[in-house]
Parts: sequence; structure tokens; C-alpha cells
Amino acid sequence: MTITSWLCSIQSMNSNASLSTRRACVLQNLALLRLQHAWRSVVKCDERTLYVALGNRALEVMDIQTALNVYRQFGDAGMVMSLETIEDIEDKHLLAGHISQLFGNFSKAQELFLESSSPKAALMMRRHLFQVSVCVCQSLYYISSSFFT
Repeated sequence: MTITSWLCSIQSMNSNASLSTRRACVLQNLALLRLQHAWRSVVKCDERTLYVALGNRALEVMDIQTALNVYRQFGDAGMVMSLETIEDIEDKHLLAGHISQLFGNFSKAQELFLESSSPKAALMMRRHLFQVSVCVCQSLYYISSSFFT
């Protein structure tokens, strides 16, 4: 633990610490991937932007449980429901694909789905997005690759 992070944790525990000091501690903890320390500071600050930053950072490092806790506390029911459907996924490519899909990065999600143990998930994503031309091409590829194996 560095002196700066130690001071940050002491200052954020102080009930008289200013909001800007707590905000700086949250951002520092997020940068250091100390999500539990950031969580404690975010709860004390109770700011929407900090909840979103912590939730997004937790998803970036694929810490689904922390992200679930953040979005529950924040009150984002849609995100909680989405995260509950993917929290038990063990395949890292499939999980990363779902997370990319939540962030709206569909091209990256497709790449990750195709590398996963369930390439059919890419097809399902495109179908849900009503991107029929991409869906047809993926179907043909999926059918031809499963036919020859």
C-alpha cells in the first residue's frame, strides 16, 4: 500500500472529509482496481456518476458480483436483470462478449462470441438486433462449419 493510497483511505473514512476528497479517493481506487475500497467511498458519496463509474469498471474487469451490488444499490433494475442472466457463465470469451454487448460494442461482442464455446450467441445477438443480413451470413457459416466437423 502506497502512502498516497493509505492517506486516501484514512481521509475517506473521516466523516468530515470533503466530497471532492472522497471523489478523488474513489477515482484513485478505481484506477488501482481496488473495487471494494472504491465501493465504500462511493456509498459515502452517494453520487450517480460514481456509481456508474464503479459499475462500469467492475464490468471491465469482469467482476460481475461487484457490478451486481453496485447496480442494485444504484437502483438500475434493467442492468441487474441483465447481469443476473450472465453471472454464472464460466467461459471468459462468452462472458466478455455479453459484457461488450451491454456496453453497446456489438462488433467486439460478435468476435468474442465466435471465439467462445457458444458461437451461436453471435447469431442470437444479431437476430435480437434485427440485423438480418449479418444473421444470414453467420447462419450459413455456422451451418457449414458444423456440417464438416
